[in-house]
Amino acid sequence: PEGSSFMAQGVLADIQRMWRSFDSQLILWRHTDPRTPDVMTYHGVTQQIVTVATARPKEFVSGISFFLVLATPVEVSLHALRFAPGSDRLLAPVRTQHVVPTDDVVVSSI
Repeated sequence: PEGSSFMAQGVLADIQRMWRSFDSQLILWRHTDPRTPDVMTYHGVTQQIVTVATARPKEFVSGISFFLVLATPVEVSLHALRFAPGSDRLLAPVRTQHVVPTDDVVVSSI
């Protein structure tokens, strides 16, 4: 978007999505079917998003398909991802209470 000062992008193969960040805004879209890209915009952090990854939850975590891991210059945070029942349509991510400060360490890879 116009006026953005930082942009990063990558692939989240586990969930068949591409991602692109513009400052603190994250855009996710399905790359496997260009006819139905299933584009989603997420504003779950206030700092610029440096990198993004997915992680599978452990067996004792129920109701969550994946965690979206967002790294900013000040923290790494987990956001719950779920798919609509019986489909591969991604529901809006939900920020969890799990956040770790980066203590001025630049996280460029997760």
